[in-house]
Amino acid sequence: MRALLLAGGLGTRLKPITEVLPKCLIPIHGRPLLDIWIARLLKNNLIDRILINTHYKHEIVSDYLVNSTWKNQIEIVHETTLLGTAGTILENKNFFNGKDFFVAHADNLSVFDLSSFIQMYEGRPRNILATMMAFKTDDPSNCGILKLENNILINFFEKDLKATGNLANGAVFVMSEKIFEIIHNLKNYQPDISVDLVPQLLGKINIFENTNIHIDIGNMVNWNLGNLVYEETEPFHPENSALWQKILKNL
Repeated sequence: MRALLLAGGLGTRLKPITEVLPKCLIPIHGRPLLDIWIARLLKNNLIDRILINTHYKHEIVSDYLVNSTWKNQIEIVHETTLLGTAGTILENKNFFNGKDFFVAHADNLSVFDLSSFIQMYEGRPRNILATMMAFKTDDPSNCGILKLENNILINFFEKDLKATGNLANGAVFVMSEKIFEIIHNLKNYQPDISVDLVPQLLGKINIFENTNIHIDIGNMVNWNLGNLVYEETEPFHPENSALWQKILKNL
């Protein structure tokens, strides 16, 4: 399986850090968040290649990736204008070789068993087209809240003040190759996974709940929380650590 890490976000709520660093490289215990993602995905050979889209401060992201130990297992695609998260999937359809694929927002800090997540997708009912990672949130009004029936998504409330419940969309998926046609038929400019695609898939998404750690590193409170609760499970490669320190000194 191949993977897409969405890494083009602006990170406006993380200023002043994102005036220097792009959101996907926000450090967790001194390690860029994107590196934590790559290490987790490539750990057990369940993912063989990763595509990373860039936009804001893309030169810093590219500088890190093309000189890192991951350079032979990743591809970078730069978006001068953001295509929307679902738009990026469709634009890079050929990268996935017509197969099912993994996709995640790389600005989340997520600790989970990748094998169990993929197994949930592979054991899905025949009509299911995607498996969504979900997590329990303390802030439902700022999340996409899920309503389930027999672990199937039947309704979705994106940042809706009237939503009840606390099980939220984690913005991490394994998706069927049939998703490409559905995105194409949206005919939206800059289509978004949560806003545009998920509502088209009600009844066709099953849920993998992450009961470990899943935090949207979208603001300073959550960044501090991530640094507090995260414990390293895949050590920072010494070459990547040295490269990262060099990049930071040159900023």
